[in-house]
Amino acid sequence: MRSGLGYGTCLDAGYLHPSGMADVRRVLGGRVPVYVPADPERAAITYRNLGYLTSRPGLRWRRLPDEARYAWFHLVEARDYEGWRAWRRLSRAGRRERFVAS
Repeated sequence: MRSGLGYGTCLDAGYLHPSGMADVRRVLGGRVPVYVPADPERAAITYRNLGYLTSRPGLRWRRLPDEARYAWFHLVEARDYEGWRAWRRLSRAGRRERFVAS
């Protein structure tokens, strides 16, 4: 819409997306959800896309809460320092719009 290009919607279209609820972990006594896919490939794409989304206007406020909850999950709950480093690297790549496989 911001680009000024024409677009349209199809109200009859439907898409069934698989549930991702099995990948949601609860931290801080079950009050804060963190999405952590078990498959490393899916996790890489998810973290990269999350970084991209937090660089968009209107969603930039989410970056700090995401940093805090993923840090808590990886460093405190899972004690996975490498997972935390991967999350930061992939999230940063998404914010910089680097979508090539690394």
